[in-house]
Amino acid sequence: MSTTRESGNIIGNGLKTIMSRVTTMNEAKTALNSVNISIKDMAGNVKPVSNILSELAGKWTSLTDEQRQNLGVS
Repeated sequence: MSTTRESGNIIGNGLKTIMSRVTTMNEAKTALNSVNISIKDMAGNVKPVSNILSELAGKWTSLTDEQRQNLGVS
């Protein structure tokens, strides 16, 4: 288990930023699309970020180091 010495406010703000950027930044959309993960469902609605991250987690071990790097810095 890892721990951080950051306050709950700092961690919360970081998570809010990540969640916002996953669905609003073109670079994030492109990186996710490159590993066949869409941010939209079949009806064209934006999926919940938790679903997107779950899909990514399910594929993580099958991705190349390059793909992981591209997803980590987008």
